[in-house]
Amino acid sequence: MRVDEMPLAPLRRTDVRVRTHYSGISVGTERWLITGQRTDAPFPTITGYQNCGVVEEVGSMVKSVVVGERVSVGTTRVVPPIHQGWAGHVETVIADAGLVVGIPDAVSWESAALERLAAVGLRGVRMANIRYGDNVVIIGQGMIGHLLGQICRSWDANVVVAERLSMRRHLSRQWVT
Repeated sequence: MRVDEMPLAPLRRTDVRVRTHYSGISVGTERWLITGQRTDAPFPTITGYQNCGVVEEVGSMVKSVVVGERVSVGTTRVVPPIHQGWAGHVETVIADAGLVVGIPDAVSWESAALERLAAVGLRGVRMANIRYGDNVVIIGQGMIGHLLGQICRSWDANVVVAERLSMRRHLSRQWVT
């Protein structure tokens, strides 16, 4: 690991430039990248996909995002020889405006930086076509499993979780089951 300076990609007509305020760490995906278990992001690469900040500049065609808006981004376009490993842990983001999501003022930076994990859980619920009254078993109550359980419960599914760690089981009893 190292912290380094790198040039910013040029701002395209459909891009935004965002100054990072927070970036969240995914212990699964980022560990896989760093240990070489994800071969789709060879070194040198920038890990991270949970980035949020304030829009500083918008391209000439951008209408959906405005300067000063709080947004979640998740990635930045990088300049070779850096490889695109989502590149969320950067000071300044250059990304297509279609990839940003606005953050309500009531949501803290810390919470916003982890919204992508909830999105992973939501995608799983949608892919599994979970409906009211369905029985759902979730094995593992890491961050994504826990959020998945909360989403399923909010959709009135019956949730059963399996987890080895007592602290995670306790949280699941409190928030999921």
